[in-house]
Amino acid sequence: MCSLDVIKCLQNLREKNYFSDSAWDERGLIPSPPELKIKLENTKKSLIDELISLLEKSASRDTLYEKALQYLEQCLDDEKLDTEESEFLSDCICEVAVTAQIERFIEDSEAWILSRYLTQ
Repeated sequence: MCSLDVIKCLQNLREKNYFSDSAWDERGLIPSPPELKIKLENTKKSLIDELISLLEKSASRDTLYEKALQYLEQCLDDEKLDTEESEFLSDCICEVAVTAQIERFIEDSEAWILSRYLTQ
């Protein structure tokens, strides 16, 4: 898929209400407060905007990978998020990375997340 197709897919994902009440219900979770859902949604949109900007500049896959990993690290380090919220945002970041065709992100992120939880 060319960069323009990837950008279009990212733009579509950006418009998706990823953290809707029904999405929380599908995960078997009680929805977070509205202000936190807005924060999670804004984090997703910010990552997508940055990845689109990098794609428009023909950035390397390594650069895209590092940007997505930076967001994942921030998500897992955010003390305002409980475990479920952190996992939900992590899943969202992974979906964005897959959409951006950052091939190695999922495998690396799963190992990285697991190691973070085991060392806490």
